[in-house]
Amino acid sequence: MDDSANACDKQVLELKKRKICKDYEAMEQFISSVANKCKNNGNFEALNTIISDIFSTQESLSSYFCTNGNDAEPVDIIHVRKIYQIFSDNGESSVEEQLFTATKRLLEILNVKNEDQSLIAAIIVVYENPQLQSPEYFDDVMPNLCRIVQKLSVPSQAALVRFWANFNECQLHQLVISLQQYLTCAVVNIIAQSENEMIKFLEPPLPQILYNLDMIYLANCLGGIKRENDTNYGEKLTVKNDANSANNTNSQVGVFVRTIGGLRRKQDVRHHQLQRFLNVDPATCRHPIISFNSFYNEALSDAIDPRHDYGKFTEANVSLLNFPCAIMPFNKTQYLSLDCRIRQNNQLGASIFLSLINRDIPNPFLFIRVRRDHLIEDALWQLQMVADDNPTSLLKQLRIKFEGEEGVDDGGVSKEFFMLIIEQIFSPDYAMFRYNERAGTYWFTSDSFETDAQYKLVGLLVGLAIYNGIILDVTFPMALYRKLYGQKLTVNDLKDSFPEIWQSLTNLLQYEGDVENDFMFTFQISYTTIVGEAVNVDLVENGANISVNKSNRKEFAKLYTEYLLTNSVKSQYEAFEKGFNMVTGDSLLKYLFRPDEVDMLVCGSKEKNLDFHELERVTYYDGGITKDSTLVKDLWEVVHSLDPECKRKFLKFTTGSDRVPVGGLSKIRFCVIKNGDDSDRLPTSHTCFNVLMLCNYSSKVKLRERLLYAINNGNTGFGLS
Repeated sequence: MDDSANACDKQVLELKKRKICKDYEAMEQFISSVANKCKNNGNFEALNTIISDIFSTQESLSSYFCTNGNDAEPVDIIHVRKIYQIFSDNGESSVEEQLFTATKRLLEILNVKNEDQSLIAAIIVVYENPQLQSPEYFDDVMPNLCRIVQKLSVPSQAALVRFWANFNECQLHQLVISLQQYLTCAVVNIIAQSENEMIKFLEPPLPQILYNLDMIYLANCLGGIKRENDTNYGEKLTVKNDANSANNTNSQVGVFVRTIGGLRRKQDVRHHQLQRFLNVDPATCRHPIISFNSFYNEALSDAIDPRHDYGKFTEANVSLLNFPCAIMPFNKTQYLSLDCRIRQNNQLGASIFLSLINRDIPNPFLFIRVRRDHLIEDALWQLQMVADDNPTSLLKQLRIKFEGEEGVDDGGVSKEFFMLIIEQIFSPDYAMFRYNERAGTYWFTSDSFETDAQYKLVGLLVGLAIYNGIILDVTFPMALYRKLYGQKLTVNDLKDSFPEIWQSLTNLLQYEGDVENDFMFTFQISYTTIVGEAVNVDLVENGANISVNKSNRKEFAKLYTEYLLTNSVKSQYEAFEKGFNMVTGDSLLKYLFRPDEVDMLVCGSKEKNLDFHELERVTYYDGGITKDSTLVKDLWEVVHSLDPECKRKFLKFTTGSDRVPVGGLSKIRFCVIKNGDDSDRLPTSHTCFNVLMLCNYSSKVKLRERLLYAINNGNTGFGLS
């Protein structure tokens, strides 16, 4: 044993000599040779001694892996991974146990009061441990690691974020997986030890894990922004606006003011301190290193009680709402809905209070009365009156009344109202918006004859639809949502708004030949108005006489994009933005949702194939039938056999919309009720409550015939639905 111990000591001394010289290659070869000898001898004591020496102290770890004086690269990460790989290749349990013990001991003795390069290096090295996803690390290693990182000063946290921002997709994904597995395990354990099925508040270690996950999320965004060719990192990303632009009133970063229960709360929700220090806004990241979906945690999103969590958030306590990156999109809609209901209840309370003072009858709803043949005019006039006289009434719950009809609006009438008015506003005859068939999106008509008031109405309608949880049958290009978030637009934003022009400009920018003579472009562009007239526009003064060449083609593409998406539709967009912000300006919308997620809120999921098995799985039944009833089995066999178009008609007939909500069809609360014995009556539906009513048809053939007739003829007005 003494000989073995002396041999180990000699190997450690030899290794120390090599590491002093920072000869990483020689160090790797030496450790690899020791590992091979241990494997051949079946005795891993020497390798375990090396592991113990590396992780013995913060200084020892630093001497093995640190790059002297380089704050941007505190460790040689390639060297770290190679050493870990040597440890892992043996597959020896004693080596794994020694690595676990050494890592655990290191975290216990780290000097967290002195945040020097060695501490940052130690955190980076531990996070690279490939065994970090093992269950034994969840009890003793991960809690300390997450706690240490959370307590770091902002500059030290920023150093970690900047370092991780240089990782590639695979490397960053491994960090996220380690935290996600630990987070899910922690959620399961908390629920198992609790008497409740829901988590009412974030108890340790959940906040610590989420802080770490949020830092990697920022690294993901920062790395993505730095890789962007179209955006200069560090530049404030804002859309060019006038001083009077509606967007300027909401441009303050880091302050979110809300009056709740008579108390004024301030939350740093737009950019927390680390975001401001890094000068990075996750909403501006278009191409992250890894998918944003990787940061969602379904277990925690479903387990947390949104009502209690929202209360903690408004009281400036730590809540899941402080970490939107981890919240599933559907659960975000729950928070937004809760926020909207609270605002609506606050407005209702204010309405009752004012009615008592003025001795009026309180009006708890935003009532809009419309005639079907004057839909736009009636809605425009009434919404304009509300916006001018009492804009806070827009926060009340919407109720629609069609003149001359008996329908009571419990949600279904509002759905139909939005369906009809959106269909009219976006029709070619109205010409407020131009539809691009290739992109499948609508954009403002630059030479429209309609007034700003009507574009303001459209913005109001889109905001009201989000506010009242209604999906619209319209698709805007992402440029619209990015403008609403105050982001700078680029040539790539033309891809889903003007795809033909985007392709032309892309070809121009990538062309390696004679740009001037082959393309023959000038700084003058032309377009055709809605009445068929050709119009020329100079992008710069005397643009018709300035040729586009290799040296100025980027400026040409920039000015062309700016004209199409900003200058030519300036008044239309600003009116739309003003209407939109009147409803959503003080909500959680821009805090919780990225621009692409707002797109899902407005027009639903982009899924082309509807999975009705999801809907079947969550459907409940009433009227004496169950999932095992013949009528129910026949219904789903018929529905599953329909073609995609008929499936969407079925969805529209039963729910009022053929769009899939955020989270998929499983998020629809759907009910099937038996409506009497066999007869020739058609199926009916209550779209307000997503209820389908069926007679107990005598055969599947009859059920199919009656259902198809209903869904093909019952989607206009309330006739059959």
